[in-house]
Amino acid sequence: MNIGYYKPSGKVSPLFFLLFLLIIAIALPILSVVYSHLIYYIPFIYLNLLVTIGAGAVIGATMLWARKAGKARNRGVVAIFTLLAAIAFEYLQWCAYIPIVIAEALEEGFDIVTRLWDTLDLLVTPSAVYEWAVLINENGIWGLSKGTAVTGALLLGVWIAEFLIITVAAIIVGQIGAGDPFSEAGGKWYKQSKDTAQACLPADFDAMKARLEAGDISELYHLVRTGIVDSSSFLKIEFYEPPASVQSAPYYLSVNHVTVTIKQGKENENSNTIVGHLGVDRTTVEALRAPQPLQQAPGEPSGWGAPPPVQAPPLPPPGWGAPPPMNG
Repeated sequence: MNIGYYKPSGKVSPLFFLLFLLIIAIALPILSVVYSHLIYYIPFIYLNLLVTIGAGAVIGATMLWARKAGKARNRGVVAIFTLLAAIAFEYLQWCAYIPIVIAEALEEGFDIVTRLWDTLDLLVTPSAVYEWAVLINENGIWGLSKGTAVTGALLLGVWIAEFLIITVAAIIVGQIGAGDPFSEAGGKWYKQSKDTAQACLPADFDAMKARLEAGDISELYHLVRTGIVDSSSFLKIEFYEPPASVQSAPYYLSVNHVTVTIKQGKENENSNTIVGHLGVDRTTVEALRAPQPLQQAPGEPSGWGAPPPVQAPPLPPPGWGAPPPMNG
């Protein structure tokens, strides 16, 4: 059955925009306060880099939650709003960072209440934030070596790199699973089944993909029945089930080429998608989940290595040990 690949409708529920506002109003202010303190007090540049990446990942995770809960099926819209979230976070973290700089310069000690009030004051005075940023850029507050503060163009470059790292990390995380199927009729996301199928590799990936796209699963079915030949390189088939309320909806499957490598005693599994979210019917999914033993399947063409069907022997001629007919 040739259904084709899943294509998102591009629709976005109003709930997504409401959740975005909640992220801006609640999640990002909390994250900005924590981030600013970590960046200021951690003296190691590599740890600061990890903190920056982590902040971007957290922003992306919140947008991923908003996308799923808000039923956003438009990658472009989600990416744009993730960018807006990163810009908002950049401003918020400056509002939280400047009070730390002031408190440390005046040796006021750690007074979180005062810092929070100063942060709120800066939130509504962006001109003050800009003036402080210019002052910090001119004088610097940290350096790569003792007695040498990073200032000017170099410090500006660090700030730009910081923003880009946060933004890229946020968008990457926010786009995880962006192509997952959604049932427009049922109003719900498809559920990825915990059951998967594993198979040996085909002789020709492109030929197998072309057959699947044409609605012919015979080769993939045979590979599943054959099983894994090499545990370090095999196919993994994932299934996506429609909501139970929608009986006529198609199923979807993804075929991935998995390679397993061992480095320093640890297994690393890499997955490359061969076919992503291809529509199939329920019968196909059930057949791949519970394949028949390795023998010629009904309707399967010869050439996949299955043995020829066993022919029943002819009936013996009359009189070869068969009992005589009964006379009525």
